[in-house]
Amino acid sequence: MLAAAGVGLTGLGLSCLKGRSDVGVMFNGTLAGLVAITACAPLVEPWSSVVIGALGASIALTATILLERIQLDDVVGAVPVHACAGAWGTISVALFGDSTLWKSGLSRWG
Repeated sequence: MLAAAGVGLTGLGLSCLKGRSDVGVMFNGTLAGLVAITACAPLVEPWSSVVIGALGASIALTATILLERIQLDDVVGAVPVHACAGAWGTISVALFGDSTLWKSGLSRWG
């Protein structure tokens, strides 16, 4: 829930940088944050869930702008939300996760 709340505000703030607030960007930012935190939710501290979610929203918004620039049509923003934020969420397990909770015997770099 912390990731979703932090990300909704991040998405709204980032959309304001474009000149106006955009509810669609806020909702896609919230979805991107939820996708990003899904892989590592039980392994991270509350503060890092907000960071992971906020970065997931930023990555999804950047990917949306990139897709628009190269004229690829993604009407609902599924690729930026699920592929880009999901990839970030997977990486964030290794960056923010508590390695003692992994129960795999691997270190952070393993």
